[in-house]
Amino acid sequence: MRVWLARTKGRCFHSCTAAGQVSAIAAEVQQLRGRLDARILGHTDAKEALVLALLAREHVLMVGPPGVAKSLLAEELAHATGDSPCVLQLHRDTR
Repeated sequence: MRVWLARTKGRCFHSCTAAGQVSAIAAEVQQLRGRLDARILGHTDAKEALVLALLAREHVLMVGPPGVAKSLLAEELAHATGDSPCVLQLHRDTR
C-alpha cells in the first residue's frame, strides 16, 4: 500500500509553546497509536502517515490493491478520534 499526504492551500498551523500542551498532545498521540496498533497489525508506515496527517490537518490518499486494510485504517482512525468514517469510492464512471 502507498500513502500520500496532500498539502492543502490556506491552512494555518498553530504552534504550541507551553510544555504542558506538548506533553498532552504527545500523550494523546501515543494513545491513538496504541489503539491503531491494537486493532491493526503491521502497516506501520501507513499508520504513522495517518497520524501525522491528522496532526497537520492534511488530506491523505491511500492507494493499494483490494484487501490491504485501506478502509479499515481510515475507519479505525475515525473511530479512535471520535469521528464517524466517510467513504467516497471512485471508479472510472465517477463524475
